[in-house]
Amino acid sequence: MYSGLLRAAGAEWLVANAEATDADLGAQLIRRGEGLRQGPAGGPVTGGPVTGGAVTGLAAEIDYDLVLMQLCQRVGIPCGPEGFVRPAEERRRLEMALAAVNGRPGRGGTGGDPGWEAGFGAEVGS
Repeated sequence: MYSGLLRAAGAEWLVANAEATDADLGAQLIRRGEGLRQGPAGGPVTGGPVTGGAVTGLAAEIDYDLVLMQLCQRVGIPCGPEGFVRPAEERRRLEMALAAVNGRPGRGGTGGDPGWEAGFGAEVGS
């Protein structure tokens, strides 16, 4: 079900973010990740990312995962909505893969833009 939601939201998201650089995507991922940890109302998350306002929490997860997938695809990490049958597991796998890529200059997909890599692994790998 979650995979289907990602697939449905993905096409529109890709069009809206077509011009985003790798640095832009890295900044978005960090910002959205902080939002997931804080919860929908800006308070701490208890019991998982989808609490207090399930729709808002679900939208935040989808937004985060779309950015995560786009950034992963740009650096050659295979991923797609079908991998999100177990969202938390796939999210962690992709975060770990991005953290492993951190520090390899020139791996960015948009003209070799490595800007997202500087200091990125600490936020994603934590």
